[in-house]
Amino acid sequence: MIEPLDRSRRDSTLFQFTSKQLRDFIDPNHLLIRIDEQLDFAKVAAPLEEYYCPDFGRPAIHPEVMVRALLICSLYNIASFRRLCSAVSENIAYRWFCFLTIDDPVFDHSSISHFIDRIGRDGFGAVFDGLNDELLRIGLLSPEMYVDSSLVKANVNSHDLSPCGMSVEEFKEQAVQVNGLFVIAETTVDDNGVEHEEARYFQRPDGRLPLSPVDTDARWRTSRPGKPSGLHYQENVIVDLGSFIVSRGVTHASEGEWKAVPDLLERLPLPPSSLAGDTGYSVGQLRELLEDQDITAYIPIHPRQETSMVASGEFVHHGDHLICPQDKILRRGAYHKRQRAYLYVARQKDSQACPIKETCLPPGQKRRFFSVTIYHSVYSRARERNWTAAYQRERFRRRTIAEGTLASLDRLGWDKSRLRGLWKVDCEGYLAALAHNVKKMVRKLGRGIGPPGPASPDAGTLAGAEYAIADATMSSEASSLRFFLMHWLLIPLRPTMR
Repeated sequence: MIEPLDRSRRDSTLFQFTSKQLRDFIDPNHLLIRIDEQLDFAKVAAPLEEYYCPDFGRPAIHPEVMVRALLICSLYNIASFRRLCSAVSENIAYRWFCFLTIDDPVFDHSSISHFIDRIGRDGFGAVFDGLNDELLRIGLLSPEMYVDSSLVKANVNSHDLSPCGMSVEEFKEQAVQVNGLFVIAETTVDDNGVEHEEARYFQRPDGRLPLSPVDTDARWRTSRPGKPSGLHYQENVIVDLGSFIVSRGVTHASEGEWKAVPDLLERLPLPPSSLAGDTGYSVGQLRELLEDQDITAYIPIHPRQETSMVASGEFVHHGDHLICPQDKILRRGAYHKRQRAYLYVARQKDSQACPIKETCLPPGQKRRFFSVTIYHSVYSRARERNWTAAYQRERFRRRTIAEGTLASLDRLGWDKSRLRGLWKVDCEGYLAALAHNVKKMVRKLGRGIGPPGPASPDAGTLAGAEYAIADATMSSEASSLRFFLMHWLLIPLRPTMR
C-alpha cells in the first residue's frame, strides 16, 4: 500500500517568520488551481497502486504525482518529458500542482518513461475510466453520443524510407508475412565495407510501402484526398452531448474506422441511447450491432448503397425473392460469404420476354440477377430514419461536437505522437483525452453547469470579492499603463518652446 501524499506540506509556509505559501504567488483563477479544487485526484489515481510493490525496492514517486505531471504535459502541449521536468522546475504553479515545495528536487525524465512502462495501457485506461465515472456521478455525461476518428502523425522520419528494389513477383516469393506485415531480409554495406543483414517491413505485398524500423506499428495513410500520405496512427473517439470523451482507443491507420466501434462500446461508462457518425460508419455489420444493443444509429447511407435499383424501390425485396417492375420473380440463390450478399436470379424465359429488357437487362446477359446484401432490411430501416428531423439534428450535432472535440485534441498537441509503438501511443491518447475532459469539467462547473462545488457560500462570496479586487487592481494598472504610453507618444507632437 502506497502512503498517501502529505497535502498539508504543500500548503505550509515557505519560510520561517512568514505566512506566505507557495499558492499565494499563483493566480487564484489559474487552471491548475481550479482543477485541484474540483477533481479528487487521489480517487482517480487509486487503481494505479496495484502496479507498485509495497515491500521491495526503493520508495517510488507517488503515482498521483506522475499523473499530475503528465496532465500538465498534455494541458500545455509540452513537447518532451525533458522539457516537462524543466518546466515543473521553473514554474511555481506546476510545482504546487505536483506537490513539490520551492526547494524540492524535480524527478528525472527517465522516471516518467519508467512510469509509463510500469502502468501501461491498462493503467492509463483505468485512470481515464475513473474520471468518467466521476463525471457520471456528478451528472455531466449524456447518453446521446457521437463517433469520429482522426489521424495522429507518428514520431518517425519517413523521408529516408524507400520501396523495395525487387519486382512484385520477386517480392512475393521472398517476403514472409508476420502479423499482417511483409518482412524481407536485405543485406546492406556500411562505410567500413562490413555487410549487415537487416529485416525490412512493408505494409503491402507489393513492396511499395516501407515501414519505419523504429516504429513498425505506424501505417501509411493520407489525411485527406489530394494530400501526400504519411505514417500515422488512428485515434477513435466516442463523444457525448456535452463534448466529453466517454470512450477512445488508438488503432492502426490502415484499419477501417468502424472496426474500432465495438470495442469502444464495451468501455462506455453508461449505455448510449443514440450514436451518430459519418459515412465511414455506414457498414451493415455495425448497424446490426447497434440495433442489437437498442442504440439508434444516425448514420448516412453510403452513395453506392443508394444507387442500387433494389434500394431505390424499383425492385421490391421480400426476403427470399424480389419482385421486378414487371411483376416477375427473382429467386434467391447462392450466398457469397466475402461480400455478405445473396444472389437473386430471374428466369431466362421471363428476362427474354420482358418488354423493357433493352433498358433493364445488361448487355451480354440472358437473365437479370442482383447481388443483395444480407443487411438490406437494416439499411431500409436506416433510410426511413434518415428522413426524420431527429436525424438532421444529430447530424448537425455530430459535426459541431465530435469534430470540435478532435480539434480540441489537436490544440492539446494530439496531432502528433511523442512516443512510439501502438500501446505507448495509446497511453498518450488517454492522457490527451484526460486533459480534454478535465478542462471541459472545470469550465462547466465554473459556469454553474452540474452540481455546485464543495465551497461554502461564504467562501464563494469571499473568493468573488478577491477576484473583484484583483480585477480592479489589474484594470487600474492597465489604465496607468495606457496613460503613460499616450503621454510618451504625444511628446514629439508638442510644439518646440523657445
